[in-house]
Amino acid sequence: MKKVLIFSTNYLPNIGGAELAIKEITDRLPDIDFDLITPRYRVSLAKCEKIGRVWVYRVGLGTRLDKFLIPITGFFKGLRLHREHAYDSVWCMMASQASVAAAFFKMVKPRIPLVLTVQEGDEEGHLARYALGVPFLYRLLIRPWHVLIFKVADVVTVISNYLATRARQYNVSVPIELVPNGVDVKRFSSPSSGARANIRRTFGFSDTDPVIITLSRLVQKNCIGDIIQALKFLPETYKLLIVGSGGLEASLHSLACDIGVAKRVVFAGTVSPHETPEYLAAADVFVRPSASEGFGISFIEAMAASVPVVATAVGGIVDFLEDKKTGLVCEVKNPEDIARKINILVRDRALRDGIVVSAFAMVSLKYDWSGISEQMRARAFNPVFTLKKERILIATGIYPPEVGGPATYAKALTEILWKQGYANTVVTYGWEKKLPIVLRHFVYFFRLFLPIRSSDWVLALDTFSSGMPAVWASTIFREKAIVRVGGDFLWEHYIERTGDRVSLPDFYKITPPLSFKERLIRRLSLFTLHRASLLVFSTEWQRKLWRVPFGLKTDRTLVIENYYGEKIASVAPSEKNFIWAGRPITLKNVTLLKSAFTRAEEKASDITLECLAVPHQVLMEKIRRAYAIILPSISEVSPNFILEAIRYEKPFIVSKYCGILDRIGELGVTVDPLRQDSITEAVLKLSDDATYAHIRKALHEFTFTHTWDEIAEAFVNAFKRL
Repeated sequence: MKKVLIFSTNYLPNIGGAELAIKEITDRLPDIDFDLITPRYRVSLAKCEKIGRVWVYRVGLGTRLDKFLIPITGFFKGLRLHREHAYDSVWCMMASQASVAAAFFKMVKPRIPLVLTVQEGDEEGHLARYALGVPFLYRLLIRPWHVLIFKVADVVTVISNYLATRARQYNVSVPIELVPNGVDVKRFSSPSSGARANIRRTFGFSDTDPVIITLSRLVQKNCIGDIIQALKFLPETYKLLIVGSGGLEASLHSLACDIGVAKRVVFAGTVSPHETPEYLAAADVFVRPSASEGFGISFIEAMAASVPVVATAVGGIVDFLEDKKTGLVCEVKNPEDIARKINILVRDRALRDGIVVSAFAMVSLKYDWSGISEQMRARAFNPVFTLKKERILIATGIYPPEVGGPATYAKALTEILWKQGYANTVVTYGWEKKLPIVLRHFVYFFRLFLPIRSSDWVLALDTFSSGMPAVWASTIFREKAIVRVGGDFLWEHYIERTGDRVSLPDFYKITPPLSFKERLIRRLSLFTLHRASLLVFSTEWQRKLWRVPFGLKTDRTLVIENYYGEKIASVAPSEKNFIWAGRPITLKNVTLLKSAFTRAEEKASDITLECLAVPHQVLMEKIRRAYAIILPSISEVSPNFILEAIRYEKPFIVSKYCGILDRIGELGVTVDPLRQDSITEAVLKLSDDATYAHIRKALHEFTFTHTWDEIAEAFVNAFKRL
């Protein structure tokens, strides 16, 4: 039986959404043993007890201070428990104080996979209160600890797409899986007999009073004051039942008195989770006009109880709230609009009933705890339980959300390696990118020290920005390192410095005079190329170009071609628009392209040129609808832009100095990128309907593919042969 150690900053009997999620999921996974470490908080709580299927270990002095001690107390307790139980995985609930303990544990036991679950809906700024509200102190003293767990996790689960986006902001390159919180549909849809009448009688509501309910922490982000304000715009018979407590309770009491609705507002305080269905049964409408929300389990509970919901379309709420289908959307900070939506649900019985039925069906299908626990097993626990023993460190210069072929390559490769069972850690450039050359490499080099200790193989996805420090680090730690040769940094730097539009083959034939910086780049590159265990090229063309100038041994090189995907349906172009995409730098030759295209337009007035610098998904849609693709760079090794055009069967124009012409030369028009008239002629040729149709036919008949699975397998096999 597998064993999992959980780190959580709170647990039963203290209960919230995160604690409830742990309890409900662990109860439904009988084939996994769970232990949990949490602060003790009160001396009356046992240091060790079993709750449900979880052994709970409480650490600390039995005071509120335990919350801040758990990074240390929890860490050492985790090490002691691991010596006894040999855990198969660690599960950290939320990025909070206990997550620091989990991160420390992972750093000491790097081969034990770590699952992080992100639930917190508060914006990061709320953590600044721990630094006296001073942003600088927060960034210096709090934020590094807050984001540490994201840096060491092997997989992250989030309860909403909103939180997935936030997780990506912390440079998370590991898989992010959506596993929402759930609800016990059976319990919420079947309250005890007479619950509605009993609760209404308890709080003085008549059978005919429309009762608005909110179950919320009384904090700023939940905007409970806006519901109280909304009563001004509703008839006197409308009552508000506030279930929950928090720091704003006194001010909300005062607000109700000040605007004259105090007799219509009842503060019920905090109720136990078992009482929640009874309270919901007494209500006619559930309202929470949140300013932010990570998920919002209370909305799901209301839907399970067949109470229609009024909510704002913010954060994770948009995952389940569809206006006029599963609830009504109200505006943020608009009490009058809240009142209007409440009134609609009370008065329009047909709309109300339709919403109740649709919302209940959605919750039953997507949010019942039985299904959620199986999702957690399938998307988080099973993948980490079945990881292969080899771990891969992937060093890359850029990674999404940064735009570019290397970033796309890095992301696709990491995802497929994970699916094949290989845990991998991605290290990419952050703030150090702004430092001078060599200095930034040294900072990056030191950043590799922690992940390389837990890795068996090192894969650098370029020769200079990540390859050089990765080879340094792998040499020190005696790890096998493969360097993928993507482009040619030395040649690129020379062209950008001088403006000399020399092709890549000619650059190594004529060996032009290099600057001091370029000579340094060459020397450092030579170190990388000769110290790497293996060099992987994407084309035979580039391998041949580099073999003599850099003195490479053929038996220490390998060609792994780029990704050639299966065909994707495209859209017939509505105009003759040519698409260029990339960075507006000298080697991309965009200035000469624009001049050449202007000449072509003089003879073909129906053609247009679009120059783009957009995210990958946007670019794919542009290609799908384009007439043709044009990339007359001074040289290209293996341009992803052209490979994507082939998938959409879009004719293209490409430089004759291109490393994949032996594979795709018949599928497009080649040009001499150093001659304006050559580019102009190519544009006019491709704008000809007969030529266009001929190339389209060739593209349609091109069936070669090279999948990411094959690419990942080739890298793995290369490592195994070293």
